[in-house]
Amino acid sequence: MGASSYQALIGAAVFVAHPTQVESVAWISERKNLLSNLFGFLSLLCYLRFGRLRSWRGYWASLFLFLLALLSKPMVVTLPCLLLLLDIWPLNRISVASIREFFQSVRGVLFEKLPFFILTLVFCKLTIGAQTGAIRGEEMSLLDKLVQATANLGHYIELYIFPSNLNVLHLSSEDSYPWVFATCSLLVIVGVSIWSLRTFRANGTCLVGWLWFLGTLVPVIGLIQVGAQSYAERYMYWSCPGLIIMTVFLLPEKRGKNVLLNLSIPIVILIFAGLSFHRNLAWRNSESLFRSSVEQNPVNGVAWKNLGAFYYKKGERKMAAECAERSFKLQSSRLQDRMNFIKSLLIQNNSKKAEKILDETLVIWPQSAEALSVKGDLHIRRGQYREALTVYLKSLQGNPSQRRTLRQVSLCYRELGERAKSERFLRAAQ
Repeated sequence: MGASSYQALIGAAVFVAHPTQVESVAWISERKNLLSNLFGFLSLLCYLRFGRLRSWRGYWASLFLFLLALLSKPMVVTLPCLLLLLDIWPLNRISVASIREFFQSVRGVLFEKLPFFILTLVFCKLTIGAQTGAIRGEEMSLLDKLVQATANLGHYIELYIFPSNLNVLHLSSEDSYPWVFATCSLLVIVGVSIWSLRTFRANGTCLVGWLWFLGTLVPVIGLIQVGAQSYAERYMYWSCPGLIIMTVFLLPEKRGKNVLLNLSIPIVILIFAGLSFHRNLAWRNSESLFRSSVEQNPVNGVAWKNLGAFYYKKGERKMAAECAERSFKLQSSRLQDRMNFIKSLLIQNNSKKAEKILDETLVIWPQSAEALSVKGDLHIRRGQYREALTVYLKSLQGNPSQRRTLRQVSLCYRELGERAKSERFLRAAQ
């Protein structure tokens, strides 16, 4: 892309050593992220060949590799926009000398990108449709979403420069003063944008790198909230090269005689490598991962819940109960966290406290099949089969296919002497 060997070596070293890349490499579920980015970067290289040599093989190879990248993970939907940036620099296919020349030159290259944009629209529609159940934030106003998105961009910049606040799950609740952080982020974004525009003619790489960074993060900054996280380190894998481009092209093309610069570059890369090694240790297993998460952010209720689930599977019920209680206190407004805490109390034979919280839960979620089922179990413990039957039948109204609840209804009818109904529900449970 026009960088010297010295600049390219530094850029590659920063990309490999940067701690934000650990999550994509260490997390087995993110193999798709690595594969998607591999095809995405190869697609960009093929397009550069097409732009320089007018090789249509390069164009069709770029389009095919883009399709493979989307099939791996739709994170790279912004690739057509990156192709337009490459047309500005380093290919110089789009002229910015004047507005007239810009519109004249951009018309042809936009037509070339039509197949790429069609693929982007198709996969955006498919992804949003597939993630409908995971989309959150409907209760947030547009203004709140914009504030959160601006703050998230600031967090990504912070992660690149000072990668110390590393966590498997970054929640929006981490910001004590979201408006203050969002305002500071906005000032930084506007300031860098103005500087990049003013230096464009002298050094177009800064503007291209900055727009690369901002543009590739648009799908994941929180305007459409998918999952519990507010922002995530794995999303930096596709956007980080933009900031690296800005960084390396501010360096000299060759290693000069500036002693301070010559020493600081390897020191920074070694610091990044050390942080990456330390971060990799947290990914040894679920316990170390979520333990490091709650140490980094003690009010992360989701991390406490996942840590409790690990201890529960391991058979350490006391530790699981403590984690479930921490999660409940932090996220008492969430049904699943309430149910996890109730079940942990029942395991400890603390039925009185469990039933109190369960009754409060049923006031908020009266149709919760899981809560009703647990309530029925408590009645059976006391031998109150008729009361249990009433609760179980109400639970089945919301979800008639609960096999365990069907068996419990069969048990209640049998204890009440109604054998025919008992056998009917037992057959339904099979």
